[in-house]
Amino acid sequence: MATEIDIAVTTTTYDVTIVAEPNEYIVNITTGGGGGNQTLAQTLVLGNTTGGENILINDADAIELENTSLLKKGTYDFGGDGGISRICSNQYEDMWQSGFRHVFDQSGFIRHSTNCFDVIPDSSFDNTLRFKIDSLWTLDDGTTYKCTDASTGAAVWEIYNNFIPNLTQVLTVGDKVFDAINGDRTWQPADRLKYWQVQSGVQTLDDTVFPDNSLIEGVIQNDDINATVTFDFDGVTPFYLDQAISTVTLNVGDFFQLKHLYDGVWILTVTNKSTGGGVPYTGATQDVNLGEFGLLTGNIEFDNTPTNIPTAAGSMVWNDTDGTVDLKLKGGNVTLQIGQENVIRVVNKTATNVNLLEANYQAVRVTGAQGQRLKVDLAQATSDTLSAETIGLVTETINNNQEGFITTSGLIRNVNTTGSLQSETWADGDILYLSPTVAGRITKVKPTAPNHLVIIGYVIHAHATQGSIFVKVDNGYELDELHNVKITTAANGQALTYTSATDIWENKTIIQDSITDGVTTVAPSQNAVFDALALKTDKTSWVDYTAISTIVGWSSFTANKFIWYKIIDGIMFVNFCLEGTSNATSANFTLPNNSALLSITLGAFIINNGGITTNQAGRIECASGSSTINVFRDNTQTAFTASGLKRVQGQFFIRI
Repeated sequence: MATEIDIAVTTTTYDVTIVAEPNEYIVNITTGGGGGNQTLAQTLVLGNTTGGENILINDADAIELENTSLLKKGTYDFGGDGGISRICSNQYEDMWQSGFRHVFDQSGFIRHSTNCFDVIPDSSFDNTLRFKIDSLWTLDDGTTYKCTDASTGAAVWEIYNNFIPNLTQVLTVGDKVFDAINGDRTWQPADRLKYWQVQSGVQTLDDTVFPDNSLIEGVIQNDDINATVTFDFDGVTPFYLDQAISTVTLNVGDFFQLKHLYDGVWILTVTNKSTGGGVPYTGATQDVNLGEFGLLTGNIEFDNTPTNIPTAAGSMVWNDTDGTVDLKLKGGNVTLQIGQENVIRVVNKTATNVNLLEANYQAVRVTGAQGQRLKVDLAQATSDTLSAETIGLVTETINNNQEGFITTSGLIRNVNTTGSLQSETWADGDILYLSPTVAGRITKVKPTAPNHLVIIGYVIHAHATQGSIFVKVDNGYELDELHNVKITTAANGQALTYTSATDIWENKTIIQDSITDGVTTVAPSQNAVFDALALKTDKTSWVDYTAISTIVGWSSFTANKFIWYKIIDGIMFVNFCLEGTSNATSANFTLPNNSALLSITLGAFIINNGGITTNQAGRIECASGSSTINVFRDNTQTAFTASGLKRVQGQFFIRI
């Protein structure tokens, strides 16, 4: 039986030599926890292998090459537990993780991600995922996106390679752009010339140069949109739209496909075929200049969120705030909101030769025409001449004898509308009028006659620099400007009267200082009545009726007590005075004759009521068929005080 020898290795041992006879000794070598610091190379050089087992390297370790490059777990975990990375000695990292490849810069941010399947980057692909501005992201189909903003949660990515490559970009290395489509290249079967950009002129296609099934695709492109290209098939008859042709002429903007099936047979397909001229490409990155040619289209749709706002005269852009299209007018100072305001170009012909200022937004009136423009001067609400032709407000500075725009309806903007220019205080919604005090000025103070009331507009936004006014001029009317009023030589004291036969109102004299028998259209004045009465009165004596009259409302009288009357042509004239101690709230007395009709007059004068001096007009009333005269304190039939001194007096007449 063989003898066993056990050797325990507890320290580093490089060479162990055992001399034993065959089949006589069995040597067992065990380790006791040592192992030393041998390199992998030192271990493998002894002939050891991994025995089919993987070499496990923990997350913090790496395989380091002599040039200090590393092979290790990826620095950043994008869902694949870090994947695997190659890190060069200059600290650039190339990482594969979950099928994606990410190349990092020295600062640990992604320069370019490739093999990205069909995943399109969105706002979450931000700096927290190690993306930065100018990071690239390429899908499997070659589409590349570029990061323009890596802000957290708000990253912005844009198509980066959405362009038409030139011939040099699509041909293999060493090939060149040809002067002609059949020049200097050996074509192979099924070759494909993609996006050949034909400029102009005649292009001859040599049938012998192109093998069977070769394909040419391209676009007609030229700065001159009227340029054309003619394909000459060198005697071969191609087919276009199932028709045999010898040549074909294409326009700028046309995309074409030429397929050489076999000798003598070409198939031509054209898309976006125009009828003459055209826009050379879509997705423009600069202005498209059509020269002097128009744009004929079924409709025009404006970008509702424009970022390139034009400032030049003649340009148009969508105004989303006001919900319309803005048009820059001549000079570039005035913007017209189409469909929401009206402006007119005028010439400044102010009598005082002043400049009309946008900041002062003066009100102007039409004074005539000059140079096929209306000419204007400052308006003022002092007369019909200075106010009737008011047309609008200045909306840009117009120097004397120069042309410019005024607003006749709609908003003027970005002016001081606090009222400080007018020494007033304005608020949103205030009505603005033409000023009667300062020519061209507007005011919120409503003018009164004899000044003219001309409404100019309304304060929309009261602000020192960003204020706005809605202009809506309403000049109002003189009385004789109304369509159903006729004024002929107006005179003092006249009134408007209606004539049904003509359906108009006319000025007429309705009161005159004379009385004419048979005249019913004109009433006599008070003076004429009293003059006539005086003539009658002088012929008749007064009758004292004091002792006969029944008097109610006094318990006793002073010496101031009388009731006199006289009758002339059926009219009784009465003069009275009653003063004494009141014993009732009423006051009345009788006359010798009944009144022929209800008579009410303010012929009484109340001197005293209950001992209180009033000196006010009272009311006298006599019912039809009655001889009793009732006296009241005022026209509302207020009763007297039933005590104290009470005195009434006056004159009146009644028909009997």
